[in-house]
Amino acid sequence: MREGGDESPAIPRPWAWRGAALLCGLAYAAISIGSFPPFDLWGLALLAVTPLAWLAAAGRVRPASLAFWAGVGSAPFWVVAQWWVREVSPAGLAPMVIYLCVYPGLFVWICARATRRWPGVSMTLLAPIVWGGLEFLRGAIAFDGYPWYLAGQPLIGAPGQWLSWAGAYIGAYGVSMLACLAAGLLADCLRGRLGAGQLIGGVVFIAWCGLGMVLAYEPGDAGTLRVAVVQTNVPQDNKIGWTPTQRVRDFERFLELTREAVVGEPRPDLVVWPETMAPGDTLDAQSVETERAADLVWILDEPVEGATHIGSTMLTDLLLAAQARAGVPVLVGATAYDDLRIETDPDGHIRYESDAVYNSAFVIDNGRVTEPRYDKVHLTPFGEVMPYISAWPWLEARLLAIGAEGMRFELAPGGRPQRVRVRLEDGEPMEIATPICFEATMPGVCRRLVFEDGRRAAGLMINLTNDGWFGASSAGRRSHLLCARWRCVELGTPMVRAANTGISCVIDARGRIAREALDSGAVGDRMDGVLSEDVVLASGLTPYARIGDLAGWAGLGGAALVLLAGLGGGRVKAKQAQTPMQ
Repeated sequence: MREGGDESPAIPRPWAWRGAALLCGLAYAAISIGSFPPFDLWGLALLAVTPLAWLAAAGRVRPASLAFWAGVGSAPFWVVAQWWVREVSPAGLAPMVIYLCVYPGLFVWICARATRRWPGVSMTLLAPIVWGGLEFLRGAIAFDGYPWYLAGQPLIGAPGQWLSWAGAYIGAYGVSMLACLAAGLLADCLRGRLGAGQLIGGVVFIAWCGLGMVLAYEPGDAGTLRVAVVQTNVPQDNKIGWTPTQRVRDFERFLELTREAVVGEPRPDLVVWPETMAPGDTLDAQSVETERAADLVWILDEPVEGATHIGSTMLTDLLLAAQARAGVPVLVGATAYDDLRIETDPDGHIRYESDAVYNSAFVIDNGRVTEPRYDKVHLTPFGEVMPYISAWPWLEARLLAIGAEGMRFELAPGGRPQRVRVRLEDGEPMEIATPICFEATMPGVCRRLVFEDGRRAAGLMINLTNDGWFGASSAGRRSHLLCARWRCVELGTPMVRAANTGISCVIDARGRIAREALDSGAVGDRMDGVLSEDVVLASGLTPYARIGDLAGWAGLGGAALVLLAGLGGGRVKAKQAQTPMQ
């Protein structure tokens, strides 16, 4: 007779269960690989956690052993998903994969302890709580957050917002919990478990699938804005060591694309360049004047149109003049400084010193840089800052020397989520939220940018990003875009993406990409070009805008309670299920 009424077959040999754990981890990895770019088989997202949930409920050896081998089995998914990291930091790929493997292992460990204590517990209810809590821990808290590859993210690919509509109410973390509910329900069915928990889960799943036509959030229409995106194509290795000659030649191409953008009909209301693409490096007025007063000169390693050197502010002056001639405001990413000082060391080398350095977004209008600018408030973990580690500069320097030689983490986060203002043709200013790069993947950051004090402060998000970091990985770029689409669903707000090396596009307020293929007028990846589109601005507040990541916090709290309960006391024997065979 099987204890606790568990009718799943028991394998007595511990080594066999370790092998089963490894296979379940591999199954999770294979299904997850298929659900995310480049394969985009979104329906697999409902199945990905099933092998791990089945393992946690059916395992017969120590939970720690199951967790370890399941985590090891999940590694192929994280290797495939993060393969682009090897181009940026060859030494950083392995630690990142090991860290990410911890989460599937933790899920198995927590759930296995819970099912050992309560053999009759429903994975239909347990899986979404524990997985959802761990995803929120990884995505919003640990190491400043990494909310990529959440279980439910591929579901935005379902036709007609069949499943992603719920994001406007409970956010991407909540939708991931619903996906795990489906996975837990399937795991229970595979174990022959049918009871109240499974019935409740089935009703919730059917309601989720069926209510989208009734409850899908419809944002208000606040007019349109025609935006022209200039997509640049500067490889990241060039950008890190952007020589004066490359800057000049790239700048000439940027201006050519900008002219193409503004001469078309209808004319755009705004032209957008990607993150940190101002070839003069900085655009803040005090810094530019400090450079001008220092009378700095760039030496060109190759003559450009006969010139062998140019003033350090020449490209900035040309950009301001070009914008004035075009008569269309330009939004561009550049570096900003607090109190820039240019000093000369004893060896005669020029040094830029300042109180702080920012990754910023500037608006240029009437031939000058306008206020306010936006300083990136959430720095990219391990791309612009080392969480926890940056508190010890000596340790940060040594780790950079090992994992990313030549890089410097000198940026400071902005003080507040400031929006930029763009002057429209009628003279009225419009505020725009400008999440920079990684910020478009962070739900809380975008929520604070778009809404303030319980009201909508911006009807449009413009994401300036440099996706040259992904190198040859189109899947990496598409995963970045996938994350950004969820911000539109959650906030009921459209987004324009201006991406160096792509993928630049317009996303509507329900997360749908307006255009994606180059032959339809949009810009693909690893190429330059221009995309012009009329964007419908949003009004009103989504339920998610009001409550934020309540689902994520609830999942984290629930996972903590499950963990604490599973760690305490001994096994609770469930009443044996009576069947005619017993």
